[in-house]
Amino acid sequence: MGVVIVFMILPLILKGYNAILVTVGLSSALTGLFILLLSGRSKKNPGCCRGHGGRLIMAGLLAYVVGKTGYLTGLSTEEAQTLHFMHEQINFQGVLFRA
Repeated sequence: MGVVIVFMILPLILKGYNAILVTVGLSSALTGLFILLLSGRSKKNPGCCRGHGGRLIMAGLLAYVVGKTGYLTGLSTEEAQTLHFMHEQINFQGVLFRA
């Protein structure tokens, strides 16, 4: 999972993609892959993958709603504000909830 964070999630966030969408999408894909690798092919796997994917989507939606209604920016430290001025395309609110 650490490899996915370093080589897939972080580069996509730095390119300006929404952190919550990237994280939910890649987590859903990895969940399906891990379920397939751990339990093999069975009739229950598609339902299990849909259930886990649905939970991840609901968690992403909840994070988005809380972030918008709570006016959370993710810029609470001086270092984060400096990074924001250096890379304005990064969505720090999304990074806050991705962590």
